[in-house]
Amino acid sequence: LSVPPIPDNPTSSDVKAAVELVMETVCDFPFDGEASGANAVATMFTPMLRPMIDCPTPLVIIDKPQAGTGASLLTEVIGIIATGRAAAMMTARRDDEEWRKAITSLLLRGQSVVTIDNIEGTLSAPSLAAILTATTFQDRILGRSETVILPNRTTWISTGNNIKLGNDLPRRCIWVRMDAKMARPWLRDVNSFRHPRLIEWVSENRGAILVAIMTIARAWVMAGMPEAPGLPHLGGYER
Repeated sequence: LSVPPIPDNPTSSDVKAAVELVMETVCDFPFDGEASGANAVATMFTPMLRPMIDCPTPLVIIDKPQAGTGASLLTEVIGIIATGRAAAMMTARRDDEEWRKAITSLLLRGQSVVTIDNIEGTLSAPSLAAILTATTFQDRILGRSETVILPNRTTWISTGNNIKLGNDLPRRCIWVRMDAKMARPWLRDVNSFRHPRLIEWVSENRGAILVAIMTIARAWVMAGMPEAPGLPHLGGYER
């Protein structure tokens, strides 16, 4: 990994070039609108900027009408940028006891990006809802009487087709919707993509993408961390 220097005080041209590279990373995904695209970019930024955020972060729902639209690929891209490898994958658990054990295991391993992949039906789990609004998670280690308190610094992502959310989860999520507008999106013409081998391109350009993200963040900090006009505040996620 080769990471070029990050400007101490980025110029407008530095920021413009950084934005162009970040947007190129997601240019081939069929987002259903600007809001979904913005939430996808925000998810890409979150693992790197997580140390600046002194509260939990919401679950990212990457939703689509058909399999093969690109949700799992997007999570892989986010994981590679953040850690150099794909995000840790897990499937939805059958009951809350299994959710609790899985969450504890992931936090013990220090996973910075976790994907709950291919959700079917309704996603609803008290332990998952709890971790999304907590900075720490307490549980007993499996097979031992020892209880641990684990920091929650993880970026949580889920993927699925037309995902439904139960109980308190809807207010603890942000939504990324993709729609390729075709019955079999996995058969799209690769020549229509700017980066048909996206994982390879992201891996080769990871250092430059990291610098682009940090340059944008640095410029925002140097500008006094201004808030976007009309930006809504999610309860529990104000920071």
